[in-house]
Amino acid sequence: MDTFEITAWDDAGVHVVRVIGEFDMAACERFREQSRFDGSELVVVDLRGTTFLDSSAVSELIGLQQKASSRSAHYAILRPEGAADRIFKLTGLDAVLPLYDERVPVLANFNFG
Repeated sequence: MDTFEITAWDDAGVHVVRVIGEFDMAACERFREQSRFDGSELVVVDLRGTTFLDSSAVSELIGLQQKASSRSAHYAILRPEGAADRIFKLTGLDAVLPLYDERVPVLANFNFG
């Protein structure tokens, strides 16, 4: 039984990937599959329902950031709450990754919606 759920959809130039539950090594392959995007101007990873992240998940987030940048797409992460958010703070990645607390500021920042 999976301890995670990953879904993705496209909406008006925005590719969204939502991760619910544990985002660890077991979820990485599914995350990569769902993170494929073509022609999207903005890629958003919604981690608000994520309860755990490990180093392999962080590596996937960094890799997707690089992929988006190489395609001139904007990239944003809706950060998780509580313990799952600690990995960003402990590693200092909260100063490097484009983390947002809510969806509306992401869309406003990149002129969507």
